[in-house]
Amino acid sequence: MVKKVITKTNKKVNKVKTNTKANTVKENPIQKALLEKIAKLTHIEWETWSRELAKSENLTKNKLKTWKKLWVDYSSLPKTQKVKDLLWANKFMEIIMPSEVSQNKVKKQVQITKKLVNKKVDKIKKSVTKSATKTSLNLVKSVVKQSNKITKKLESTKLKNSLTNSNNSNSTSLYSKLDKDSFGLTRNGFGEGLLEAGKKNKNVVALCADLTGSVKVDKFADKYPNRFFEVGICEQNMMSMAAGMCANGKIPLVASYAAFNPGRNWDQLRVSVCYSNNNVKILGGHAGLTTGPDGATHQALEDIAMTRVLPNLDVIVPCDEIEAKKATLAMFKNTMPTYLRVSREKSLNITNDKSRFEIGKANILDNGDDVTIIACGLAVQFALEAKEILLADNINATVMNLHTISPIDTNAIVKYAKLTGAIVTAEEHQINGGMGSAVSEVLARKFPTPQEFVGVQNTFGESGDGYELLKKYGVSTSAIVKAVKKVILRK
Repeated sequence: MVKKVITKTNKKVNKVKTNTKANTVKENPIQKALLEKIAKLTHIEWETWSRELAKSENLTKNKLKTWKKLWVDYSSLPKTQKVKDLLWANKFMEIIMPSEVSQNKVKKQVQITKKLVNKKVDKIKKSVTKSATKTSLNLVKSVVKQSNKITKKLESTKLKNSLTNSNNSNSTSLYSKLDKDSFGLTRNGFGEGLLEAGKKNKNVVALCADLTGSVKVDKFADKYPNRFFEVGICEQNMMSMAAGMCANGKIPLVASYAAFNPGRNWDQLRVSVCYSNNNVKILGGHAGLTTGPDGATHQALEDIAMTRVLPNLDVIVPCDEIEAKKATLAMFKNTMPTYLRVSREKSLNITNDKSRFEIGKANILDNGDDVTIIACGLAVQFALEAKEILLADNINATVMNLHTISPIDTNAIVKYAKLTGAIVTAEEHQINGGMGSAVSEVLARKFPTPQEFVGVQNTFGESGDGYELLKKYGVSTSAIVKAVKKVILRK
């Protein structure tokens, strides 16, 4: 009998611990009024109110960060839930009036728990007769001891911050862990991925337009000569051949410089591949200014714009060699036509073997409250370097690796636009029609936000060293820093 009572006591004590929060919220008219006020606010009104609270010292800088994150989560709730779910009022109130919430909550919990435990202990004592054994008396003492422990724990417990685990699952602070002497070629990552994909699936075939070594299809060609086709400088014919191979169950990859693939065979890509939804993989090598000495004719600065507007086509721009390999493997698992864009020059290895890669899901490399820097390709390394410089000026940036341009991660873009209120995009591409334009389209539809663009400013490139050209044409760390300081003034 004593054991049964102990079990029931423990269950009721646990039930009180979980239900007390709801009871406390319902009984507090201040919290209810606060929630009704917040539920009616527009985002602009909420921003104004937050500034007023900050001036009144109810919100410190650290609290303002939590306040912003809580508002983002709350604003995404259905309208019917915003007023009914009074627990949200408790979360808001904890930030601006923490002492009142904590004291009331703990006090109420202690009172209810003590009352419950004392009641059960009295029942146990009455059930123990004069002939009760020493064991029974010890059990009674253990219940009392256990109740005291629970009470003390409740008295010392503070309200937990509801946003402790609200950050993006991909969010990690990576830059401090980077080996800044580790560089790689994205085209090498592609070559390794192609070779592995060919090993896993015998239907994978490769076609190239007389640039096998440059775009790193050579290892695949050596390993699987019967599955490799050198078509010569005939990019349009190459794309049409690949589309035809799909009809026979093959998964073809077509490879050349981005200036020619998709630059020269865009019509075949549009009609024979995308319109027909054929599972062709397109490798655009030597994209951007880092094609360097080959000059403007070979520097594809428009290929993201050309490809991201095509229905049925995924567009991926990996940031380093490791991610390029993952992207290559992912696109062969995917059944959609896919364009993979890689550069010529080496870039910093930002990711590692454990880093997550998923088509259509951006990765958050570093968190900050003041601005979000969204980058793709080798510009991601500049974004991380810019963050480090900006910290010296007390500007803390979120850095997002937007490796997939289509389908674009709308949720991540909107979430961090709300959290930071300012966006800078950076890419090795024309600012018109590129990744930055894709981001601005999302913001225009979902959450208008001040934005600055880092990229090539509507001009062709020239012959020269790749990284010197990047600096000259404004794709650099300093350009991102300048854009961040400019956009923050527009918040």
